[in-house]
Amino acid sequence: MILADAQIAPSTLSVIVGYLAQYTRVCAMLIDAEGRIAAVNRAGLALIEQDASEVCGRDWLTLCEGEDRARAAAAVATCFEGHATRFAANLIATGRQGPWQVEAVPCDWVGGNVARILLLSTPATGPADDADAALKSRDAAAALAQTLHTIANLSTAAISAANILRRGVTPERAEVVAQSLEETGQAAARAMGDLKALVGAEPPAA
Repeated sequence: MILADAQIAPSTLSVIVGYLAQYTRVCAMLIDAEGRIAAVNRAGLALIEQDASEVCGRDWLTLCEGEDRARAAAAVATCFEGHATRFAANLIATGRQGPWQVEAVPCDWVGGNVARILLLSTPATGPADDADAALKSRDAAAALAQTLHTIANLSTAAISAANILRRGVTPERAEVVAQSLEETGQAAARAMGDLKALVGAEPPAA
């Protein structure tokens, strides 16, 4: 999404991203530091054929079993160390046969540590057209994670700038703050543009 107005609130952008998430053929789960599922997209619930009440608050590893659980646990641990990773796992109770491709992406940092990660799961089997669609969905979901991270940065920068301005600043300091906000806003605009392009709405910004 290309922003014409740099003053658009992060909360508004977050709502837009939330709607875009429902158009990806991927199960996106937000996992907290305890390994619990803190959030899941509705499109993802449809893919794994479960209700929100069966998923939210659940230990994510309980969706895996046997060797898959050990592999998933290792990948999640790596992600919480700050490294994105991918792995394959059979997700139980989904009604689908064969493994799923799962991408783990750090998406929320607190005090220099990863507080939450995003797990992006797509079926690894199916007709060629389904495989192509799944790949595009995974790319869009990865862009979604990056967009959410950028929006979080924008929100933090805006709050920090507001606190600085309340204390009163020199014109030179005000220019530095304005430049920082402008750069962060431009980064958010590019991230939204890339995400919009991946879902087929418009080309990314030049």
